[in-house]
Amino acid sequence: MLPLTDDGLPALLRISPDRAPFATALAEQLGGTADFRAVVEAVETLSRALDNLGY
Repeated sequence: MLPLTDDGLPALLRISPDRAPFATALAEQLGGTADFRAVVEAVETLSRALDNLGY
């Protein structure tokens, strides 16, 4: 799980049960749990780098 932030809470609150089919399909396209974790870690790394650069 990722830590909840003030910026992320509104996005999280928009998730509804009817989005489950999309989430399942997206996870499959990303290669399952292990590959999804790698994608999340890459996005976190990119986010930190952009923060460090002031973007």
